[in-house]
Amino acid sequence: MRANEQAIVSLIGDAVSRARVASLLREITGSSCVCLTISEVRARLQAGSVHSVVIGSYDRDDCPTAPFVAEVRRSFPNVSIIAYWEAGRTPSSSMVSLLRAGAHQVIVHPHDDAQCAFRTALQDAQRANVAEHVVAAIADSVPAIGRPLMELYLRGADGAMPVTEAARQLGVHRKTLRNRMEAAGLPAPADLRAWCRLFMAGRLLEEAGRTVESVAHQLEFSTGSALRNLIKRRTGLAPYMLREAGGLPYLIACFNADCDRRRLAHGNGHAPTPERPVPLALVPTARVAESAPKGRSRSSRTAARTKAAGRPKTTTRPNRPR
Repeated sequence: MRANEQAIVSLIGDAVSRARVASLLREITGSSCVCLTISEVRARLQAGSVHSVVIGSYDRDDCPTAPFVAEVRRSFPNVSIIAYWEAGRTPSSSMVSLLRAGAHQVIVHPHDDAQCAFRTALQDAQRANVAEHVVAAIADSVPAIGRPLMELYLRGADGAMPVTEAARQLGVHRKTLRNRMEAAGLPAPADLRAWCRLFMAGRLLEEAGRTVESVAHQLEFSTGSALRNLIKRRTGLAPYMLREAGGLPYLIACFNADCDRRRLAHGNGHAPTPERPVPLALVPTARVAESAPKGRSRSSRTAARTKAAGRPKTTTRPNRPR
């Protein structure tokens, strides 16, 4: 593992289970970072080298880990926590304690020890953690009537939930759902779905070491280009420019500006306020400067080329009358 690369750490008390989890992590990520005690995991967390923890009910010294899970959720909110429970060997109350303490996902042995199930559990835990951050970040930007739909899209398994299915889960007709969003000055449900996927992508791109391809794969975009095109279409920026502009906070500012324009267009809104700033520029200054010569007339561009070549400018003589 490179010095600036974050890892998945395991903390399992039983030696056999510890070796089993380490083997699965090597198959999935190519490396295995095994810790034996809570203090070892805490040291790695403080060093900033961990993005996920697979944790059992006890560490090697038989110390219960549920209080430590609660500590991680408070002090390291960006870290995903996956509880590992051995059905039949460990009482179910231990798993319940880990979930109540804040574990995002649970892996049950022997049912979820297959490589595919293990990988899915890791991805679901990371997605749930990111969704929590996005929901908290957009709380002040979304009217109460629109929050259930956005939370449904953010916490969903993927970004392809049809509007009809979302309306069914919310207990309303799809036309009613659309009318409610329009009345609140929000985009249509399908557009909200795209914004939610974009919020998730912006939050993930803030993390060091994340690539567009890895984020697109985790959020189930068809390709990395599909994610790039969505970012470009909504913000005018390339992914690396979005990261430099602030990631999720910049996307929320763009979303607020879009909602304000919709409210003004429908006559049920107000002009943007200092609390709801419109992004000053969706196109970088350097790119504007590059495209500036295209706005000049043809004659001025010809004169500039002539001057650069060192030739005198030619003028057309008027025809003399015969």
